[in-house]
Amino acid sequence: MSRQISIFSPADVGAYPLRVVEFPRAPGSHVARGDVIVRLEGPRGALQLAAPFDATILKSQVLTGTTLETRTALLKLNVAKADIPSQPKAAAQPPRGEPEKPAAPTTAAEAPQSASTQTSHYVHPAFADLAGAVGGGSSGSSPRGEVPQPSGQERKRRRARTGFWLAGTAAVLAFVWWSLPETRRVISYGMWDRPFLLMRAAGADMRLLPTRVVSRLGNLAGFPSGLFADDSPGFAMADSGTAKLRCTGKRTYFFAGSLFTGGKESDTTTEDGLATVAFDFDRKNACMRFGKVLTYQDGSLHDDLGPQNCADYARSDDIVSMFTFMAFGNQFQDRTVLELGDMRLRYTEGEYNSEDQSNISQSTAWALTCVPAS
Repeated sequence: MSRQISIFSPADVGAYPLRVVEFPRAPGSHVARGDVIVRLEGPRGALQLAAPFDATILKSQVLTGTTLETRTALLKLNVAKADIPSQPKAAAQPPRGEPEKPAAPTTAAEAPQSASTQTSHYVHPAFADLAGAVGGGSSGSSPRGEVPQPSGQERKRRRARTGFWLAGTAAVLAFVWWSLPETRRVISYGMWDRPFLLMRAAGADMRLLPTRVVSRLGNLAGFPSGLFADDSPGFAMADSGTAKLRCTGKRTYFFAGSLFTGGKESDTTTEDGLATVAFDFDRKNACMRFGKVLTYQDGSLHDDLGPQNCADYARSDDIVSMFTFMAFGNQFQDRTVLELGDMRLRYTEGEYNSEDQSNISQSTAWALTCVPAS
């Protein structure tokens, strides 16, 4: 009859971390009592663990090179049951009235009751100086069947890892929140049930994100004003007063098609786009007019501008947002955005499908470059 026992690393938490250097004997090898079966290395130097009995190595339970942070099972041995001393019988109780005789010292731990092959964590007294190398039933080791508790150092590492992941998750969520102002605005207006508006808002946020990131990094790095995204020469976003811009560039008209066109879409871009912007810095207000430049037969140019639309504005880094956003009925207007780095102005207005309110039926978009105007 035989019994299986596990060889554990030391129970002393001050000995960790330990690195498994070598298993001198391979699984299947027979070892004699006292033979070195594991070599470890830690802060206190090299440590060798010896076989507590004549035994056969069944298997190694960790790999060579593994770093141990807590008490860990290293090897499993198969030991002949006859090689392990049995528990001595308890001394008989003296008759009443006679002084109690001191019990004779025991030299073996309690062995399992009966089984042909059992697994236990037995420590022979002769190898108690291995500091808990063999698990179970000895001072400083975990009770049989109980999972060893992590050391204080391991608990600190776990708390640090948890804090790191929580901080990282919070940082990612904060960045997403900061990078999607237009999407937040659509949601705050209660229009999350209109996929078309959400997609347009998210697209606008993604288009402006590189500019916002570069501008914010420049500000954090302490670069002088104007190096990354300062106001254009001749134009400045002031705290008071007024300023005007004249913007020209591309105008794109989109039509989703109809029965008259056979459902064919059309997308036309011209270079006659025009807009004017008048800022009132005291009131934090901007009035805009969008249209196109007409070319008469004699070659003269004339401004063809639509009605004036005034809205509050806010500046974030090098981006000025005019809150022209609107969605009433089938009509929609995007937020007007002025990028101070290159003085680009963007704006879109139009109509979406009245049946599902998810697709554009027609729209006009302006992508203009602005210069100061008198």
